[in-house]
Amino acid sequence: MPINKDALALANLGNLTALWQAMGANPASGEAAFLAYRNSGWPRRCWFDTRRNLPTMDQVADVLAALPTGYIVPVWEGPLAADLRESLVRQGYELSFQQTAMSLHLLGYPVNDGIAAELDDGQRLQLQRVYAAEPVRTWCEVGGGAFGYDIDPAVISGALATTGLELYAGLIGSEVVATGLLLQTGGIAGIHQVGVSRAFRGRGIARALMYLLLGRCVESGAEYVTLQASVEGEPLYRSMNFEAQFNISNYVRGVRV
Repeated sequence: MPINKDALALANLGNLTALWQAMGANPASGEAAFLAYRNSGWPRRCWFDTRRNLPTMDQVADVLAALPTGYIVPVWEGPLAADLRESLVRQGYELSFQQTAMSLHLLGYPVNDGIAAELDDGQRLQLQRVYAAEPVRTWCEVGGGAFGYDIDPAVISGALATTGLELYAGLIGSEVVATGLLLQTGGIAGIHQVGVSRAFRGRGIARALMYLLLGRCVESGAEYVTLQASVEGEPLYRSMNFEAQFNISNYVRGVRV
């Protein structure tokens, strides 16, 4: 049954922050502990849970001042957005990258075999679920290379214990060339960490991988799929009928990521 725009936007955020929590986020220390969450390591996110209570700007400033260099603070639409941006800039944070939160209603979406899809050059991309330590390390190496940052295998291995979280690799033959992660929260399936090895780009792998992952979402019984698109990835998702919901601006202090 379709849900309204605002509820779907909250569901997108809920899925995203549930992933960060699966990756080890805990309440931030200090006065605003019940308002802010922070990962102890990668993916180095700190965010404010405005669904519970709105923090004061003094509380926000205390949390931001305590963050180590390199932590990423996402800002999305809501009652805190303008003041949070102002506080971030005042404390020396810079806008690092932007994303578009998007969603797709799965009603009527065709179910595929969930195993393989044909690429532009006639080869087949195989979808393989990842469980064990060595495949996780390979998944992290390929995904990290695709995104241009290191992914911590220990964090990913720990997250695999989360109910509803599934890790997938895309293979051509026996070589891992792409990565993806699914997290189901209620009737929402979030697609995350979709990356293609730089040496294999331009062959339709990202589209084929998305086709296979969407098939898994249908099989899971999810009604909606959500994701957060990079500037580079957004055209692909729009071509697959994803609709934009809201923007996410990501700020970082000290280094760009």
